[in-house]
Amino acid sequence: MNQRSLPEPLTVSIAAVERDTGIGKDTLRIWERRYGFPTPGRDGFGERSYPLEQVEKLRVIKRLLDQGHRPGRIVALPMETAKFEALRWARS
Repeated sequence: MNQRSLPEPLTVSIAAVERDTGIGKDTLRIWERRYGFPTPGRDGFGERSYPLEQVEKLRVIKRLLDQGHRPGRIVALPMETAKFEALRWARS
């Protein structure tokens, strides 16, 4: 019988997330402990590895932070709510 394995989801390192989002590595680690997000996996070397969906949400969170929101109020928001808030604030 031919067994096919599912492709591994695309992930990026913490350094790549920092460069992409502008959110520092230390901040990402603190949010992971404090708010339970992001929730990176680990690669073969034990390093944090972030799914692309989480990186997208982190970009939205960064926009909200830049608009003056506090992390404690936005990090735990569902993605759709965070996107809505980012658009709403961008228009005002």
